[in-house]
Amino acid sequence: MPSYLAVYEDTAPFFTYSGTWAAGSSRDDRSAERYSESSFMVTQSAGASFSFKFYGTEAGIFGSKRVGHGAYQGSLDGVPSPAASGSADPGQFKTSLFTGTAQKGFHNVTLTNMEARFLDVDFVSWMASVGRDDEPLIVNTRQDNDPGFAYNPPNAWTTGPSSVGSFSGANGHATSTIGASVTLTFKGVYRSPSLSSLISSHCTLGDAIAVYGPAGPDGASAYSVQLNRDPPSTHTSFKAFYRPRQLLYYGANLGAGTHTVTLKLDSIANQTQMLAIDYAEIYTTPSLGGSFDGAISSASNPGLIAGIAVLSILSLIALGFIAVLFFLYKKGRFNFAPPSSSKSEEGGVDWGESAYPTYLPTEHGVGYGQGAVNGGPENYALNSTTSPTSGRAMSASGHGPVSPAQGTAYTSSSSRVLSPQDDYSIQAAPSTSRSTNPSQPPVFPSSKRVLLAANQDSNPEEVVASPPPPAYMS
Repeated sequence: MPSYLAVYEDTAPFFTYSGTWAAGSSRDDRSAERYSESSFMVTQSAGASFSFKFYGTEAGIFGSKRVGHGAYQGSLDGVPSPAASGSADPGQFKTSLFTGTAQKGFHNVTLTNMEARFLDVDFVSWMASVGRDDEPLIVNTRQDNDPGFAYNPPNAWTTGPSSVGSFSGANGHATSTIGASVTLTFKGVYRSPSLSSLISSHCTLGDAIAVYGPAGPDGASAYSVQLNRDPPSTHTSFKAFYRPRQLLYYGANLGAGTHTVTLKLDSIANQTQMLAIDYAEIYTTPSLGGSFDGAISSASNPGLIAGIAVLSILSLIALGFIAVLFFLYKKGRFNFAPPSSSKSEEGGVDWGESAYPTYLPTEHGVGYGQGAVNGGPENYALNSTTSPTSGRAMSASGHGPVSPAQGTAYTSSSSRVLSPQDDYSIQAAPSTSRSTNPSQPPVFPSSKRVLLAANQDSNPEEVVASPPPPAYMS
């Protein structure tokens, strides 16, 4: 099964201190910052002991060896190891005081002070195991407001304990009512109503659980923990200094089925003391039917995995079809836009898009533009004294030529096709308006014909006129 190293500080309420112990601090010890999290428990009483229970293969107790420390002895499952000396100069910190190894299973570890000299505990670690060795470890977190928690009686619990901002998720539950309890029900697989039908009812479980909460001066003098129907164990969360997210209880090798862990407040010294719950962690593996919250392991539901695979294949096919359509669109094989008509609605003349400049007569002179005029001949501006906004007008008074490269848009309030009876004329620009570029090619091809419009009223009829030569050629 996968092994993981569990490490917990000396302030964890899960640990048991027997005899006289005190919390170390920088006020009494200038080397306090050299301990893990600047925290340690110390005793100077012979026979004082420190103990805990774990499931795994190896455990270790760490502390310091310094001047003034005496002999101590560690034991594993009641079998003592040879006594060791805790004296060292210079001092050693975060060093191993005792290590015990054994076969995988439940074990008890005890560290005892042999002399009326100092012995301190900094932190503890053990090698825990869950599931098989060739699979990953899954850890699911249950916040205190998870539906799996049941608080009894509900009105004895508050959701606003002191220092709740230091809790995981800034939320927690606490009670100062003697006899109030909280029960967490769980399995290796998170069984929400929408997923319960997909989970095998006979999957084998073998999980571990850790429950966390704060410890400090406002902690409970005594609380008990019962896992399933095992005998309860008693602990205390009362400590000299406040520490959030401390280990309240740890259980492992739970076996198959649904499990419950119940914490109950047994005693307090005053009404400020409370038993507070922060969150729980559940350890499992895929072979035990476990999965991360909101997910189902492949071993529990192969049909769901097959469905996801089919959906993935269909999605890839759809994406490929869209890519082909986009490629054809870029190549111009088809166009989503509707075809547009180039016919003039009024005259029915197809003006198209001309690559040649268009000659437009005005009352005061000759104008040049480039490209097709929007809408056909009805947009020609006759008898207008306004210059185009996008070009320059060439007038008979010598205001200068319009550059053929500039496009011009014209508007008119009245227009029609000239008839043979209309009196119209075309004036060429004077010599002062000649182009300054003699090498410029002719503006109009000899074969280009234009339609002219006049202001006089007459019968509509198309008249063809040839444009005059450019000014610089006259």
